Amino acid sequence: MAITNSIRGRLLLWLLVPLGSILFIGEFVDFNSANSPADDAYDHALVDAALAISAHLRLDNSRVIVDLPNQTDLALRADRLDKIFISVLAPDGVLLYGDGNLLPEESLTEAESEPDFYDATHNGLPVRVAMLRHDVKGGPAVIIQVAETMKKREQTASKIFWATLIPDSLNALVTILIVIFGVKKGLTPVDDISAQIRSRSANDLHPIALQQTPRELMPLVVALNRLFALLLEASAAQQRFVSNAAHQLRTPLAGLQTQLELLAGDPHLSADKDKIDRMLHATGRLTHLIHQLLMLAKAKPAGALAYELDQVDLKELIEQSAESFVDQALERNIDLGFELEHAQATGNAWLLRELLANLVDNALRYTPHGGTVTVRCGIRGDEPFIEVEDNGPGIPKDEREKVFDRFYRISDSPDDGCGLGLAIVKEIVDLHGAKISILDGAQQGVLFRVTWPGQQP
Repeated sequence: MAITNSIRGRLLLWLLVPLGSILFIGEFVDFNSANSPADDAYDHALVDAALAISAHLRLDNSRVIVDLPNQTDLALRADRLDKIFISVLAPDGVLLYGDGNLLPEESLTEAESEPDFYDATHNGLPVRVAMLRHDVKGGPAVIIQVAETMKKREQTASKIFWATLIPDSLNALVTILIVIFGVKKGLTPVDDISAQIRSRSANDLHPIALQQTPRELMPLVVALNRLFALLLEASAAQQRFVSNAAHQLRTPLAGLQTQLELLAGDPHLSADKDKIDRMLHATGRLTHLIHQLLMLAKAKPAGALAYELDQVDLKELIEQSAESFVDQALERNIDLGFELEHAQATGNAWLLRELLANLVDNALRYTPHGGTVTVRCGIRGDEPFIEVEDNGPGIPKDEREKVFDRFYRISDSPDDGCGLGLAIVKEIVDLHGAKISILDGAQQGVLFRVTWPGQQP
């Protein structure tokens, strides 16, 4: 199943299986082509022996006599590896000379003046038999059989087999390697396009270049580019919707909050001041929640596709944002300090300001009156970083991963939060390919550290 789901596997399957079959057939043909002449030579030797015997046949009183000298018989039977059997038979199967009939009786009727060859068994040994009919001058015909065991033939066949198998196997191996290499090189454009797409961040939707794209992959690349364009358009539409929703929601809420503040300051409504303060507090929480939800939508990778990433100076970004934190720090009598060094990081300045705002707001909310919050940035090793440290109650270690979940709030949290700030931070961190860590603060509290791994200053 895994092979059929892979283009490379399918190509190799469709190429190597037929190729292997062709190579196997080629080995069979080569073996037979080389072995057949050797068999013919051995068969020819048997015929020569039969013809030599036919020269020693004579007729005596209408009776065929085999006048084969003992030395000639020994010479015909002499062989280094095989045993030689000789028989001279009358047409009716009567033995005239030799070792008896070497073939079944019915084979005698097939004997002709041209030699025939048979594979048979004699005395429990496999033999090759040459048989021919010889007409004795002035007398009846006789059947001459010469047989030998198969050792020479088997040894020769083995040598020929290995002599053809080794070069054919080497050729097959080289061919297979060439096919595998060729398939790999041929699929390089597919791997290149896969690598391009795999290396992209979630907000990189520029089209794939078509100039170097093979013709076979062109429909796929065109379809991907069309999909990228649709995603970019959808992202832009989402941003427009979020911007419009933010405007439509914030304007009436701001008006409502202003009216409630006016009512809270009206001396004629002092009896209802507690109720108005609670309404004002609830409106503030609702405004903050809507702001957080809208920011979460913008910070999600799908919603941030339209944003371009650039080189951002973290020191300048924090300095430009510092003013917005000071009033909240003064209101809570918190010592807000900055330890800033120049550091360049890849990111979107608008989203990074929102990340910083959520981290600092979170620290100011959880740090008790009279506490301290410190914001840092710089480069540690080759990694740009932002740190926000406070001396508040801290975060238990078993809850440090949970605080990035939406709407999760640890116990004893202030009642004016909504549990979305750190979720927004995590979305922005992931969008930038950065990493966020929660560490113990130097004085009881907690330290949030955002780093951009492996970036040069």
